Amino acid sequence: MNSKTKSARTPYIALLAIAVTLGGCMSTGESGDTVAKEEVSAEEKEKAEQEMLARMAAIPKTSPLSKIELGMSDTRVRNLAGDPDDANMYQTGKAWIPFYYGTDTHRSDWLYENEGRVVFSRNRYSGHLKVINVTYDPELTSL
Repeated sequence: MNSKTKSARTPYIALLAIAVTLGGCMSTGESGDTVAKEEVSAEEKEKAEQEMLARMAAIPKTSPLSKIELGMSDTRVRNLAGDPDDANMYQTGKAWIPFYYGTDTHRSDWLYENEGRVVFSRNRYSGHLKVINVTYDPELTSL
């Protein structure tokens, strides 16, 4: 193969490389399935919230945890249910997502012996706690 034939092919190879690159850039990476998955996850989220509200409604009225509602502050919970017997704070996986500016990066669990658990989400900007889950468990003992 002489150098003249080799140099004649170079523009075609370069043109082919550009076409392949631009073809890859034109792809959005989305399909109709992506939208359907988002809708399903919203439905699943709604279903999970309804199940949690049903569990909270099943808490006996004699328990101080029955007065706690979603979104309450830690001060209000302390006034209604008293001081917890034990507490636990931890990071959620969202704390490790680069450029995540949401609020649910830390949580706090308050354990009430022979009553259950109250889970709070900590706002990373204000530091305020709000109730995101209440679990009644009369067999719960603190650590």
